[in-house]
Amino acid sequence: MATTVLRYLIVGVRQLSAVWKGLSPSLPLLFLLVLLLLATIRRPGVSQVVVRDSAGVRIIENGYGGLPVLENWRLSEQPLLEIGGLEARPGHDLFRVVGAVRLADGTIVVANAGSHELRFYDGTGRYERVSGRRGGGPGEFRDLMDIWAIGDTLIAYDGEGSRLSLFTSRGIFIGDFTLRHALAGIAPFPTHVDLFSDGSSLVVAQRLLPTGTVRTGIVRDSALYLHCDTHGTVADTVGRFPGTEVFIQTHGGGTLLARPAFGRTPVLATREAGFYFGSSDSYEIGYYSVDGRLQFIIRKAQPNATVTAGDMRLIEEQRLERARSDMDRAVIQRTFADMPIPESMPACSALVVDAEQNLWVEDYARPGDRRGRWTVFNPDGAILAEVDVPSRFTVHQIGGDFVLGVWRDDLDIEHVQLYGIRKGG
Repeated sequence: MATTVLRYLIVGVRQLSAVWKGLSPSLPLLFLLVLLLLATIRRPGVSQVVVRDSAGVRIIENGYGGLPVLENWRLSEQPLLEIGGLEARPGHDLFRVVGAVRLADGTIVVANAGSHELRFYDGTGRYERVSGRRGGGPGEFRDLMDIWAIGDTLIAYDGEGSRLSLFTSRGIFIGDFTLRHALAGIAPFPTHVDLFSDGSSLVVAQRLLPTGTVRTGIVRDSALYLHCDTHGTVADTVGRFPGTEVFIQTHGGGTLLARPAFGRTPVLATREAGFYFGSSDSYEIGYYSVDGRLQFIIRKAQPNATVTAGDMRLIEEQRLERARSDMDRAVIQRTFADMPIPESMPACSALVVDAEQNLWVEDYARPGDRRGRWTVFNPDGAILAEVDVPSRFTVHQIGGDFVLGVWRDDLDIEHVQLYGIRKGG
């Protein structure tokens, strides 16, 4: 780069020499500064990814040497497919959608927790059939929380029974197994469950109340990560990682737990036989093998956004709008009166691995932002693109050329939407 800058300066001086005498003393200096700036501006094809080694662990630094070179990726202008809405047809009335997957034949399966069902739609969004219902029997759900597709098998997670149920791609029940015994003595139920490509599971358990003295304030206990086999038996202890921040209030001998405004919540996503983890303290995400060994670290030169008093008011107003009673509103107001204002927001809010094994990282959105932004990294950790998505849109699955998720309109009505991905150079 230094040689390039010198070459540009020499050429510039030669070109300026013809008109040098006719200019005021300040103008030649101004032109030289402009030429220097132009010579150092990033040009297409110049990588801004630095890879270094630290104690045997690769660290991929994105953007620390200047602006990264990004490909032009964007979603389609409108959804290619939409399910749900205010005047929904039978089978399209959605409530508490907790997961959605698109199968190889174009079928879309929606985990609709409000009705305890798996709903099936064809490639055009037409409702076809349903599996499951409320209950504790085979193929039934009490607290449907997520759904995955591994090959031709659908796997649904019921949080109340810590149970994974298996279905065919047509919705026929195959069998189930429980994870409850895997958590004996740790926590009453998993706080998070995800699946590896072989169908084994990553189970996260964190105590509701941290160990030690309970006092008013924001606390963050660690969470235990376990690897369970395809029958729910613990295969290995992965390790302990930072858990979710909790705001604790103690009044009159009682204890109240609440989500702190802009609290740190870990983000994670499985990829093949490993998983990505980020504490959200900074823009740093580690990739770990299934036994918990750190393989590499991805960093992006992007500081956490600063929290203002106005941001706190917006969060409080949003929670008050969702309150169901005057008592709930009073509790929220008392909570925010005692809650400290953090210096910064979390770095990111979600991770998703797409069908091509790229990692998508969702930037933490400031309250009131009209669009969300995701950063895409290739499997080696180098930045590829930044993709904008509509506000109030939760991503559930990303294929090679589509994004599937749930959008909430201004009336808080859910719409399952499928967008195309346009990938430019």
